[in-house]
Amino acid sequence: MGILEVLAAMSIGKLILLGVLALIVGIPALALLIAVIIAPVAIISDNPPWGKKSIRGERMKPQIRTLGWGIFFIAFGAGILAAVALNLQFWGIAGIALLFGGISLIIFYFIAVKSEHKENFLKKDEEEVL
Repeated sequence: MGILEVLAAMSIGKLILLGVLALIVGIPALALLIAVIIAPVAIISDNPPWGKKSIRGERMKPQIRTLGWGIFFIAFGAGILAAVALNLQFWGIAGIALLFGGISLIIFYFIAVKSEHKENFLKKDEEEVL
């Protein structure tokens, strides 16, 4: 029996209790994760882990960052749709969605590198003209 079938078989009261318990346990666990793991890395590192800098260390343009998130979410959704079309169970859906999301991040990396090279090339041309 899969996890979705187990959740479907539960009564509404049990689901509400399970959701409240998840919030009570999940929010402090997430806060602890941020405080213990992510915050020290961000303080010590020059390049914060949440990726506000580009490949070369300069600030990444908001348009490029938005494009990256857009590519990721579209690929993630396409992965979910592909997994559902293949009639996979819960873990198969999650795996395929994450695989598609990871591939999209690799594709976005190459798009960002190409965009940076184009911007640097245009800046050099403007400097030569002046």
